[in-house]
Amino acid sequence: NLRMISPALCAEGDERWRAAARASISYDDLLNSTFCLVPGGYHPGSGRLAEVLSAGCIPVLVGDDYVLPFNAVLDWSSLAFTVCATCVDDILPGLRAMPPDEVEAMRRNVVRAHRLYF
Repeated sequence: NLRMISPALCAEGDERWRAAARASISYDDLLNSTFCLVPGGYHPGSGRLAEVLSAGCIPVLVGDDYVLPFNAVLDWSSLAFTVCATCVDDILPGLRAMPPDEVEAMRRNVVRAHRLYF
């Protein structure tokens, strides 16, 4: 199971999330980011995840319909987070509360997973 950022304060159908999901992000932005949102696409397997991992960014998977690759050999809870699609208010506070040593361990896991499996 992936770690969940609490959905307790979710606002169903929040327009702020839809606007953020439409925003255009460059690869340079990914390279300079610690956490990267990976919104769900039109199908459960998305190239966004591989792109985020290639940048060494900790994925924050938004939605519950992901088909995560290499599930049998990767412990996704050690390198990614998942949140409900309407939990905009909980994402940033949850990530800011993470201890720096845990963030660094997750980044190392991201880089290792990308090198070995992608």
